[in-house]
Amino acid sequence: MPAAVGTGAIVKEQQGTIAKVVTGKVVMAPTVPDCCQLTELTEATVLTNIERRYMDNKMYTFTGNILLAVNPYERLPIYEEQYMARFPDVAISKAEPHVFASAEEAYQRIRKDRRAQSIVVSGESGAGKTETNKYLMRYLAWRSRGGKGGTGGADLANAILQSNPILEGFGNAKTGRNNNSSRFGKFIRIHFDPKGGVGGAVMSTYLLEKSRVVFQGPNERNYHSFYMLQAGASAGERASFSLEPGPEKYAFLNQSGCYANTGWGEDSKEYAAMRTAMSAVGLNETTQLEMLSVLASTMHLGNVDFNKVANEEYACAADEARLALASHLLGCEDVGPLLLQRSMKVPGAVYNIQLTPPQATAARNAFGKQVYCLLFDWIVARINDSIRGNANDAMPFIGLLDVFGFEIFEVNSFEQLCINFANEKLHQFFLKFVFKMEEEIYKAEAIAGIKIEYSDNQPCIDLIERPPMGIFKLLDSMCKTPKATDVKFCTSIFDEHAKPGKQHAHLVVPKRRPREDTEFSVRHFAGEVRYACTNFLEKNNDSLDTSFKDMLLQASNGVTRALAQIAADRDESATAGNAKSGARSVGGFASVSKRFVDDINSLVNTLNMTTAHFVRCMKPNARFKKLDFDRAMIKTQLQCNGTLEAVQLMRHGYPNRVPYDLMFDRYKKHLLSVPGVKDLTPAQFCEVLAAIANLDASDYALGVTKMFLKAGKGKFLEELKEKPIDEVLPVLKAKMIEWERRRRALPLIAKFLHMQVKRCRYKRERRLAVYVQSHRRGVLARRAFKAKLAAHRAATEAARIAKAEAARSGHAHRPSTLSAEVAKAEAQAREYAEVQAEVAAEMGLSEQVAESTAAAEALGGEKASVAAKALQEKYGLGGAGKGRAARGAFDLMSPRSSEKLAAEAVTLPEILDPKALQALLQGMDYSMMETEIEAIVLKAKTEARLRERQRIHEITEAVRLEAQRKLKYHVSLAQKQIREELNQRVTAEVKSHAMVQKASFTAEGERCTLRVVQQKDHSETFTKTLKTKEVDAIRAMFKQWDVDGDGAISYSEFIAVMKSVAERQGKPFSEKRVQAMFALADLDKNGSVDFAEFLVMQVQKADRAKLKAELGADGAGASDDSRFLGVGASPGLERLKEVLSEKKGANGKDRVGTGDHASIASFSDLASATDLEPGAPLTEAIDLGPQFLREYLRFNRNGNGCLELEQFVAVLETTLLKRGLRVYRKQLEGMFRAADFDEDGIVELHQFVQLDSVKRYFDTLQKREIQHQQQAREQNEAQQRAVVLQHQKQEAERQAGDRRRSQEIAYRQQQQANVYAASMPQVPPSPGWDASSPAMRPPMSEGEALLSHRLDQAQRQLAMVAQVNAVERDLQLALQMGAGSTSAGTGRSAQVNGP
Repeated sequence: MPAAVGTGAIVKEQQGTIAKVVTGKVVMAPTVPDCCQLTELTEATVLTNIERRYMDNKMYTFTGNILLAVNPYERLPIYEEQYMARFPDVAISKAEPHVFASAEEAYQRIRKDRRAQSIVVSGESGAGKTETNKYLMRYLAWRSRGGKGGTGGADLANAILQSNPILEGFGNAKTGRNNNSSRFGKFIRIHFDPKGGVGGAVMSTYLLEKSRVVFQGPNERNYHSFYMLQAGASAGERASFSLEPGPEKYAFLNQSGCYANTGWGEDSKEYAAMRTAMSAVGLNETTQLEMLSVLASTMHLGNVDFNKVANEEYACAADEARLALASHLLGCEDVGPLLLQRSMKVPGAVYNIQLTPPQATAARNAFGKQVYCLLFDWIVARINDSIRGNANDAMPFIGLLDVFGFEIFEVNSFEQLCINFANEKLHQFFLKFVFKMEEEIYKAEAIAGIKIEYSDNQPCIDLIERPPMGIFKLLDSMCKTPKATDVKFCTSIFDEHAKPGKQHAHLVVPKRRPREDTEFSVRHFAGEVRYACTNFLEKNNDSLDTSFKDMLLQASNGVTRALAQIAADRDESATAGNAKSGARSVGGFASVSKRFVDDINSLVNTLNMTTAHFVRCMKPNARFKKLDFDRAMIKTQLQCNGTLEAVQLMRHGYPNRVPYDLMFDRYKKHLLSVPGVKDLTPAQFCEVLAAIANLDASDYALGVTKMFLKAGKGKFLEELKEKPIDEVLPVLKAKMIEWERRRRALPLIAKFLHMQVKRCRYKRERRLAVYVQSHRRGVLARRAFKAKLAAHRAATEAARIAKAEAARSGHAHRPSTLSAEVAKAEAQAREYAEVQAEVAAEMGLSEQVAESTAAAEALGGEKASVAAKALQEKYGLGGAGKGRAARGAFDLMSPRSSEKLAAEAVTLPEILDPKALQALLQGMDYSMMETEIEAIVLKAKTEARLRERQRIHEITEAVRLEAQRKLKYHVSLAQKQIREELNQRVTAEVKSHAMVQKASFTAEGERCTLRVVQQKDHSETFTKTLKTKEVDAIRAMFKQWDVDGDGAISYSEFIAVMKSVAERQGKPFSEKRVQAMFALADLDKNGSVDFAEFLVMQVQKADRAKLKAELGADGAGASDDSRFLGVGASPGLERLKEVLSEKKGANGKDRVGTGDHASIASFSDLASATDLEPGAPLTEAIDLGPQFLREYLRFNRNGNGCLELEQFVAVLETTLLKRGLRVYRKQLEGMFRAADFDEDGIVELHQFVQLDSVKRYFDTLQKREIQHQQQAREQNEAQQRAVVLQHQKQEAERQAGDRRRSQEIAYRQQQQANVYAASMPQVPPSPGWDASSPAMRPPMSEGEALLSHRLDQAQRQLAMVAQVNAVERDLQLALQMGAGSTSAGTGRSAQVNGP
């Protein structure tokens, strides 16, 4: 804190404490009862608020409706009846934080809604859950007695309260974290009648910790009941039960050395309170003594020890008197057989097996645990009988849940797994109720904008219980498996949930698992817990031997007989459950985990049917000290129980909800006189109420059925809902009338404002349009273009004259220069005209577009007219003068056009200053001014666009050159990386090959067998049988290599020998190659080559040499060239052999060296003799060897025929693509590796093309491509024939139509001729008339001549019809033949394309 602070300053500490300075003193800001009311909601402020309230002895704090309770570790005077009187009929939102406020909230809701309620009290062990449940039961009992339930209800309430001392005595114990820890779970349902009185109660318990009866850890005690009986029993009872002086005398009580429990109370006083409570719940004195006798028998049973029988292995009781005393107190004749023998049933017989002393001790412990557990179940059943009353399922209830808290001990066993699983389920219920229900409500009510995030623990629950491989399911399965052990069970967990790649997120797998799995760890919501698997199988088996139940049924003690009946009923229930689920019962197995999981799931289902209220209990420290607040510990508990997430949800969500119908039905009928109310829907009515309350729109949201309000914003509506109608109605009417006036005035004001806004916008747009658009469109650019065209023509004429003068003067070089200049000038003029046409089209100048286009065409622009039409269609220009006629000085522009024009005005360069422009326009009329301005703008835009084009061209060229430079650089870099990766991969393969193999040889007579096996799976990779002489020769060579004589060749020796060999043979020495050879030879990767590995190296070398010789050899005396070209090659390769011989020259080297260019040219010409033009169809398969060689010479004209991988792939890919063949790179790489016999990364192309397998492969590839091309050609021909036939058919149909029309015309003309002939008068012929003689024919009149003409025309038409008929017959015949050929072609195509 600063030394001097001004008054009124706000001081904030790092821990979140907020203080205010008042008159120079620091005053702490007041705490808030609800964390949702904090103005600054963070973890620090929440912790500070809880801490300061705790230090003020205010242990309770609300978080919404969730109550946070911090254990004070002392008795506070806030639980008396005078304090209880503060809470009846007080809403939880107005009550102070207290457990009584939560109880009152549940009580009020069950009275109003008649719906079941539940109060879930949760927290760690020692957080105060048991005490909180006692206070809840006290308040509910007191509240029910204050109602009209009668004396019966009061007695039931008292009986319910009296059950607490009994259950605490038999079910609670001292642990290292809690002096009064509940070692069982309890859920009590208190039923209420319609009058508010207690109608009855039913109690359910879960998983009593049986192992505590026989074992306690350090600083722990057994159950309170043992110590209470020892300290509080009367003298007669002590004599009757034969009790020892103190608890340290009993083996079941003295294991931890802890006997007193000052933090809980005095055992003698608690014993008296327990006996009084037993009487209150209906247990008479005789029954109490019988029950205590059973409890005492369990104490004495722990003192029974066992020894070996003389000369035997089985056990006997060390003190028969102690065994007899335990049997007597239990009421049985003798329990010894149950502890010393085990019965085994087989079909037709029963065998009794004697137990050893350790087995007898285990049987004694199991007997004691079962008796105590059955006694506890009997007590719960008797309490239920006394408090049940008239309770039934139809009566609503308030459920109080008190379960074991989350436990993490040094040694966690089966009980801790069950307890923590129950806490996981309850934590999930809290998440589901508080978060998931909120999310579903927001979704159902269509409330958007609320983001709910929380950590769901469902995966952890699935790990424990989900069938078929949950931990509990694996445990049950292991219990039914013969010879199962705890170690096998633990291993099965890791085998199922720790698979590689499928490891469960909530199972912690150690980095190094031990040889035997004895423990596993689960990541719970509250932390990581490690469970020891010891005795898991034993603790999960709750079955009892039949002899055990038979002996208890024959006991003289009535309580003992009742215990046997409870055990029998439980076994029958387990058997029925297994039969119902289809499970097979093995050996009378009854699963504790299954029953516990079923009980917890049933409990959660019951809680889901109730309205839950949560009380979160927390431990302030682990030292059991009052007023000691550990912030880190509280923060961890707040994070684990989900309180911080709930705080954020309450703060940012809508915690208050008001149903529409509730407010609507209550007030609408009283407000019908208010104008407009009767027309409102329920949602609108509540919205009106929010407007009346002056709520901001962000303070509430309207759902489908209710109104959602922020925290603290629904006070007005809550008051309306709670107050009487008579008080609220006058105020509500007045506010409704005021709201209605505002609603009616709002449209008038809105209309005026809307009109004003529109008017202002219109005036502004019109002013801008008149200003910008008045002189926008001119056409004076035509004048500028004419001037430009005249200049161009002058330049052309000057060039022509200069050309003529140059021709006369005899200079030969000037015409070409002048022509280039002329062409350049024409190109520039043409570009200027095209750009000017484009700009004119954008400006809407149709005339200028036409003129500029014509000029461009005149200058050689072939596409100018097409571009002009496209521009006219794009900008809607129909013709000359159309743009100007459609424009006016006062036409309004759209906002988009105005923005475009403004942008153009900014980018245009200044051509003339204002004074020059004024002088230019002086003396012009409006039309001339408009034309002049258009010309200026057109010229400026054209020149600007030309400059832009030039700049773009320069930038593009620069980018292209830079990209080309970068591409070359990256290609070279990629090639380098590929070479490096190839070397690394080869080295890695060599190393991995060497690391996994081992060589060995065995001598068998005169032969020796050499083997190489994989070290991993011992599979053979190389086998060779050698003669002894060969082995001896190689051994002698090995001794020469092994300089130091240690039986192994080191790397230094290997490299020295190889260097000397290279020097002797005159070959270059490569250390990398020698290193690779050594790595191949060193099979076991131990850094040296032994004799077996050396033998493998020499044998493989001999095999490679033999194979290499066989490639080109053809009997004895084969020439050196046979190594490359072989015998039996094609004639083309024979000629290539001769060329290679010429290239070899005088040096005589094996590989082709650098030769003269003439030989290379002949080599290339000879190879190209069989070349095929790219894209030409294949007709037959040819030898691709010369093609590969020819393509190689194109890559490297002076090469020696040796290729690396990339060169090899490039040569083959180029050749195959020219032939239209496709081969993938992986296939080519495989060919390269197969042909690399020396494994040096180099392939001799001359050797490769002579391999028979290569020839066969490429021949098959070509044949397949030829077949494919032939099928494609046939299919194309069939398609072409079908198209031709279709055209013939259409032509035939057209001619048939023409024929029909000709027939109709001829027929009509014939009819007209007949009619005309009939109308002519018949004149008889004169004497001597000869009709056949032309001379005798009289001259025809005009009508007769017309008739004759028409008759001739009709005859010609008839002849034409006959010709058409003949043509039609021919076409039909052709169509029939074509259809047959088409079907045949289709069939062939189908056959080609078939499978």
